[in-house]
Amino acid sequence: MGVGLKMPRTSVHMLLTLTSLATILKLLGIPYREILLAVAPALLLDPIIDAGHTSSGRSIITHSILTAPLIGLLVYLSTGLLIGFLNPFIKSLGLDTKSLENLILYGCLYTSILHLLLDSLTYQGIHIPGLGWVSMADLESQGVLANIIPVAISIALVYFFWAGGGAWTHI
Repeated sequence: MGVGLKMPRTSVHMLLTLTSLATILKLLGIPYREILLAVAPALLLDPIIDAGHTSSGRSIITHSILTAPLIGLLVYLSTGLLIGFLNPFIKSLGLDTKSLENLILYGCLYTSILHLLLDSLTYQGIHIPGLGWVSMADLESQGVLANIIPVAISIALVYFFWAGGGAWTHI
């Protein structure tokens, strides 16, 4: 690809994970104090998946439709151990640990799928067993076009659902 502006792909993944997952949880009526705790483990998942980049591109270990959700489950299980350890503290905050664990599980699975969806828009694509590497578009993973999409979605979510964007927040 030609010389052009490079953007940080992992932070863009994390931005969309934060804004979209938090918005989904907000629309589901999850209390605000639980949203950040439920989203935090999911934010760890994007850098873990992107750590699977090799000198030749993406790794099947982290960028396959079979393995990325498994990595999400590993993050969930690790977080579950921490929640178990911090259970008295979490309960003292008035939070339901079982509900929080469920939100984290769904959040980690959602994040793994969202990450692959965004990566499928790049020329490197994602790995689908039986098909190999599949790409739905030919975008450069650090290019402006591939990264402006999740940034624009994030800005719209913040405006319409978090910053009082008018009619959308009063439905």
